[in-house]
Amino acid sequence: MSADKTIEIIVNARPRQVAKEDLSYTEVVVIAFPDDAANTDKEFTVAYSNPHGQDGTLVSGQSVKVKKGMVFLVTKTNRS
Repeated sequence: MSADKTIEIIVNARPRQVAKEDLSYTEVVVIAFPDDAANTDKEFTVAYSNPHGQDGTLVSGQSVKVKKGMVFLVTKTNRS
């Protein structure tokens, strides 16, 4: 993908432009919660809906190929 080409995705109901073909769990969390992503007392659940393929979830260490119109829902919880 060229540097000037972006893909529109939705993260927590907000449109976002990304310039990568793959997004990691951590990158999606940073898009959703930029101020909380480094907080080790928080855990995040990342689910996605892909209109061009399978839906799924991401956990730390995983990534997903990004397609136009993908919807990500990122929720946070306190670590017990």
